[in-house]
This record gives sequence, C-alpha cells and structure tokens, in this order.
Amino acid sequence: MPRLLQGPGTGCAAIERMRAALGASERFQDEALNYRKDGSTYMDEWLITPVREADGSISRWISAQRDVTHRRAAEDRRG
Repeated sequence: MPRLLQGPGTGCAAIERMRAALGASERFQDEALNYRKDGSTYMDEWLITPVREADGSISRWISAQRDVTHRRAAEDRRG
C-alpha cells in the first residue's frame, strides 16, 4: 500500500500482515483505512497475489484495490 495513502488511522497490524504474507511469497487480502489527498478517509480492500512460473518461481505480482467504504458502513449498521 503506498505510504502516501496511510495516515494516523491506518492499522499497523494490516500492514504487518501484508509484509509477512509477501515475504513468505503468499497471497494476501485485507482491508485498511486510507486517506485521500484532501484528508478524507476511505476503507480500502486489496488483494495481492503472486503469478508463478511452471517451476513455482514468482515472475510478478498482481495487486487489485477497491474502495469498500459503503459496503463496510452497511455492514456496521447491520451490526
């Protein structure tokens, strides 16, 4: 996750889980609070997965992120 999106409410635990998973060459999926340029916050969900060659080596990583603020708010309202 780019540091420019992080702020005081960004959970250190999620960042550490991501570092551990990527360091172990494993797929990672989680959510974290991030910050827009204007300072407003949003919930960001990301999935990072390795692309492996036939021999099992990682040739590249694919990362997808999406804003899940509205979904999380609805889940919180439901309890």
